[in-house]
Amino acid sequence: MASEEGSGSTLDERMCEDSGSSDSNQALPEHRSDAAGPLMEIGVAANTSETPSERNRKKSKAGSHWRHGKVMGKGCENCRAKCHLKITDAQRSAFFEQFWNLRDAAKQWQFIANHTRTRETERKTTNWHSNRKVARSYYFDAGNVEVKVCQLMFLSTLGISEKWIKTALTKKDQDLFPDRRGKTRRPFCKLRGPVFDSIIEHINLFERCQDCREILDKECLPESLSLKKMYYFYELFIKEKQEKLDEEAKSKQKKVVLAAATERQYRNVFKKEFNLPFHPPRKGQCERCIAKPSAATSEKDKLLEDHVKNKDAVREIKDADKVEAVKNNGVCLASFDSQRIGLPCGDTPAFHYAQRLNVYHLSVFDIGKSQAYGYVWHEETAKRTSNESASCLRDFVEQRRACGITDFRFYSDSCTRLNKTKNIFGLWYYLSQMYSLSITHRFLESGHTLTEGHALLTAIERRVRKQSLYSLQEVTSLIRDIRGSKPSIVKELEQREVYDMEDLLRGQNWDRDTSGDEVRWGDVREVQVSGDSPRILKFKYDFLSEYLVLQVESSENRSDYVFKRAYEQRLPLRKIKKESLINLCSKNLIPSDRQEFYYQLGANSEDASVGE
Repeated sequence: MASEEGSGSTLDERMCEDSGSSDSNQALPEHRSDAAGPLMEIGVAANTSETPSERNRKKSKAGSHWRHGKVMGKGCENCRAKCHLKITDAQRSAFFEQFWNLRDAAKQWQFIANHTRTRETERKTTNWHSNRKVARSYYFDAGNVEVKVCQLMFLSTLGISEKWIKTALTKKDQDLFPDRRGKTRRPFCKLRGPVFDSIIEHINLFERCQDCREILDKECLPESLSLKKMYYFYELFIKEKQEKLDEEAKSKQKKVVLAAATERQYRNVFKKEFNLPFHPPRKGQCERCIAKPSAATSEKDKLLEDHVKNKDAVREIKDADKVEAVKNNGVCLASFDSQRIGLPCGDTPAFHYAQRLNVYHLSVFDIGKSQAYGYVWHEETAKRTSNESASCLRDFVEQRRACGITDFRFYSDSCTRLNKTKNIFGLWYYLSQMYSLSITHRFLESGHTLTEGHALLTAIERRVRKQSLYSLQEVTSLIRDIRGSKPSIVKELEQREVYDMEDLLRGQNWDRDTSGDEVRWGDVREVQVSGDSPRILKFKYDFLSEYLVLQVESSENRSDYVFKRAYEQRLPLRKIKKESLINLCSKNLIPSDRQEFYYQLGANSEDASVGE
């Protein structure tokens, strides 16, 4: 026995010397397999005298990086089974080497399971309830004889923790010895049945919208929504359905319980089945500039180079115009854009499910004077086309002309439906000839269209998400007061003030320039008209190029021209939208003093799209 104890102490001393530590029982990381991470060197401690680069060059045959080696524990000395008398240190070292030389977690779990036996507990050692249901025994093969050892001796001999044993026995019971760590990929949960149907039903309740700048077949959800808010509404939706079922169950004597989806399931179904955007930002990152590193051909390089040059050129021109507009009271520098707001709006879930009334806002921002002008109307008054944009801009020019402005310089994005149209250009030509004005309209490069006026539109969108609005007057007040100390000048556009600008173009040349080439209006970047140049419209396809000239010939005298109204009567709403709004009123979700406005709205007998 003395020799065995001496041998054990010698082993401890050797272990301490190799590891460079005086604590032989220091906790060390467990072994991991190839799937979970790099393998570690076996039975060899780290040499602290080696540099990191030298240690990294030492690799195992499996090609793994060097790591601190596993060491065998001290074992037991005073246990009742007297394990230190049953097994020698040499045998323990052999078992240790055999275990770690397996170099595979599945084989190591199998080794532990083969040397461990379980049985139900035969007696209780406490007077109270115990959760210990199973007793374990541990064995080593010493020759042809199985030697029973205690748990401490078993764990220290193999250099493992008790967690290894629990994992091995669990895998033995489930026949799951293959190591799947790092190899599993969680598949998408194909949720089907009533829960799936309830998610689909709920998402279909939300109103879809389209931005005029987006592809026409691309729908999106209102910007005020989010997946987290939708799931909150979904919980309320399930709760309401459950209450209805409970009422019906009282008469049928049969209770039905609805199963609700978790937030993760709701998100998965939304992304897999719908994947609708939440009204993406009005002005996002430029796709051409993002794709710059991937431009492979000379043609793409040329297009990107022209794009960057025009972006920089129009910005420089705009900055120079801004300096002049601040100094010169006869120059007006303005940008304009429009937005849509749904009425009623608020945090009530029913508002998001309902077909809401579209309210349109066109904002004209006088950059030189830092003054905002707004025009507001709803879809029963007018649509959202270039006729409405031109009518609002005509009113703006009339107001500013009365203040002595003779030089107007406008900037906008290149939306071909609202801004870059012959209706707008025809208006500029008419106003310049009638009042001897100079009007220049430049279109900012696509992807770089942010102007000073967009801060106002963004502030309105943010306020609409947080504030409850029920009427056109409340929207007008919000837009007017959004800037605080310098309120906007807002006007509610009446139907008689919306003009048919196509009639203004009648009898004029808008097709070919003086060189006989067809005018590509969609590619135009700048338009200029002046009262000093009668019947002439200048335009550019590139900010760095010279002006091209369009001879606008007219057989009629337009000095006494009377604008023709675009609409002769109120525009009826879709029937389904009218019913949806009345339903909100009947539930008193809209305050009673604002309900009259919705009851007076007209409805179309045919459920067809009217308006935008």
